[in-house]
Amino acid sequence: MQLLPSVNLDGQVMATELLLVDDVVREVIREGALSQVELLIRLGETNCGHSMDSQLVELLAQGRIMFHDALSCAEDKRQLLSVKKGGETHG
Repeated sequence: MQLLPSVNLDGQVMATELLLVDDVVREVIREGALSQVELLIRLGETNCGHSMDSQLVELLAQGRIMFHDALSCAEDKRQLLSVKKGGETHG
């Protein structure tokens, strides 16, 4: 979880990363392939949650946070840079 300044600086916005354990995630954990859990979250191929980066992109698209704040806590900065090129940023 990260708390980021709101776009108008009157408060903070929470950005989260969430893992919901379903059968696919359970099997990956059982096999000891923990690095695959992050991949499942990032790809969104199951309903196992969302990554921090996808949450940051969503908050940017909603106009709730500024780009430079999102970039400072993003794991995949290229994903956010592609969003900026698409014009979905504030700040």
